Amino acid sequence: MLSKALRRRAERAERPVIIVSEGHTRVVQPRDVMWVESHRQLLCIHTCYGDMTTYLKLAQAAMMFPDRFVRCHQSFLVNLDYVTTWSSDRFVLTDGRVIPISQRRRAETRAAVLAYARTMR
Repeated sequence: MLSKALRRRAERAERPVIIVSEGHTRVVQPRDVMWVESHRQLLCIHTCYGDMTTYLKLAQAAMMFPDRFVRCHQSFLVNLDYVTTWSSDRFVLTDGRVIPISQRRRAETRAAVLAYARTMR
């Protein structure tokens, strides 16, 4: 019974995300999203295949993605699968991009990173 519940949770966690961008409806796999950035009213979703913009709030986007996405700053949501280095105030991603971790979100970011690390064992 527990294994069935865990399997359903994993399936749900990897559901594609539907994004309306530039008049097109796009299906995005969470595993392909490296980070999400909010700038004024636009949300830029950075994927392995390129970027797309949409009119969503970052809080809405955060609810669409699995637990391995952490909101580390008012303007950033990061997929921990792409983090190569982590310190108290920044992430460095596989492409060299540096994403800040705000002081206000350091404790919850640290907790999310440690929870993610436990799943990697």
